[in-house]
Amino acid sequence: MSQRAKKRPRSVYLEITLLVLGVVALAILSLSLLTVMSISRSHEQVQAEKVGQLAGVIGAMPEIATALGKGDPDRIIAARAAEIGGQIGAWVIVMDINSIRFSHTNPDLIGLPFTGGDEGPALRGESYVSRAVGISGPSLRGFAPIRGMDGQVIGAVCVGVLDNGITEGLEKTRQPLYLATLLSVSIGVLGSFFISRRIKDSIFGYEPHEIATRFQQLDAVLRSITAGIIAVDRDGDITMINHTARQMLDIASDREVIGSPILQVLPTSRLMQVMETGQNEYDQEQDFLNGTKVITTRVPIRYRGSIAGAMAIFRPKMEITKLAEELTGVKKYVTALRAQAHEFANKLQTISGLIELGDYDSSVTYINRIAGTQKNLVSLLVQNIKEPFVGGLLIGKISEAAEKNCPVQVDPDSYLSGLGPEIEEHLLITIVGNLLDNAIEAVLLIPAELRSVVVRIVETDGAIHISIRDNGVGIAPAVLNQIFEPGFSTKGEHRGYGMANVKSCVERLKGTIDIVSEPGRGTEVTVSIPTKEV
Repeated sequence: MSQRAKKRPRSVYLEITLLVLGVVALAILSLSLLTVMSISRSHEQVQAEKVGQLAGVIGAMPEIATALGKGDPDRIIAARAAEIGGQIGAWVIVMDINSIRFSHTNPDLIGLPFTGGDEGPALRGESYVSRAVGISGPSLRGFAPIRGMDGQVIGAVCVGVLDNGITEGLEKTRQPLYLATLLSVSIGVLGSFFISRRIKDSIFGYEPHEIATRFQQLDAVLRSITAGIIAVDRDGDITMINHTARQMLDIASDREVIGSPILQVLPTSRLMQVMETGQNEYDQEQDFLNGTKVITTRVPIRYRGSIAGAMAIFRPKMEITKLAEELTGVKKYVTALRAQAHEFANKLQTISGLIELGDYDSSVTYINRIAGTQKNLVSLLVQNIKEPFVGGLLIGKISEAAEKNCPVQVDPDSYLSGLGPEIEEHLLITIVGNLLDNAIEAVLLIPAELRSVVVRIVETDGAIHISIRDNGVGIAPAVLNQIFEPGFSTKGEHRGYGMANVKSCVERLKGTIDIVSEPGRGTEVTVSIPTKEV
């Protein structure tokens, strides 16, 4: 059985178009209908007033009353009624008190009784307008009494217009209205398409169900991401803030900050400046009012070429520093081990060459010498340095230095039983690794036969003391106080972060660092790290 295809939701473009078109068409058609009805009522009212007034005027004409009183022997009434009717565009019927016609548009009907049955009140002296069906068809009639010289009613006059005549007049009035209605509906159709397209463009062409899906996905991403995120609009009002940002800024979950100015929530924000300059700001250090230090990246939000807002992404500086130090420590550890492997590969090649030459005595002597040296080093580190990461780093660094013809010695009195839970091993590796790198680089600038680097790690009651001494070129007094500044170096560009990392690690371990250096005679760096809370 084939799976039923999922029904695709109707396009919002089509729905908006139909909605706007329906509203516009209904409004215009309703207005047109009401207008037509109003015009029809007005036209009929005008016609009614017209026939009523004309009936009164004709009924008051002396010649009509005189002729009717005499029985109209000269046929004056018919001629006069035909003349007046032709002038006013209506038919005029004059009747006596017995409803006998003395005039009609059809001469054959003169002398016959009036039809319609609505002439009675006029023969009793009333003037009015009525609607009835006569011989010529449905019509609108105005009645007025005709009085003799003594004031008595002697007959009545009826002035009427047929309904088809009224309809023809209305049609002439309605035609411009029909054209205006058609034009309005056409404009409404075009307007509905234009409005629908503008609305669709304003939501980037997405359908409502797609917007709902993306909103749910974005909400899930914002909730799961570990970085703080804040976005503002062009006026600097907050439009979005995730849970992590609230925690870092100490904003209660029930406090509504959407719509609040960013400078009220985060006075140290530079999002307004970012919108002004339009420039991205990457990895900038920032302080929050609660004392939290973060690393922030700020970027402007652009829409159709113009800046519509800005967004900041930030993470705790301590977290990033910890990650960087872990990566640095691991990298140094791997580099040292790679150097050690390379050194032993060279030694194996030497042994292989001696064996191929048949100089077995020399090969045995060489093996015993390097084995003894390595055995002594490994034995010293295994027995005295119980922390494996530190021991492994020292072995690797010693091998790496040996390849550079730089002897590194470990003081036989060195001893480290291990690290307590309050000391993170990656911090200690960063300290030892950077200090050894600096010492080795310092002695590489002097003749090979004079080079010497000594490492001493001792453990006392309550502290670990790390001392690295070299007889290199030393540090000039003028720059001694600058070596802990990030980026400061006398060795070229893209350098100068080793001692800054060392200082950062020492501070996190609540330790101290002391440097004694003399140009041309060498440097000794001593780091003391407490192992108990102070």
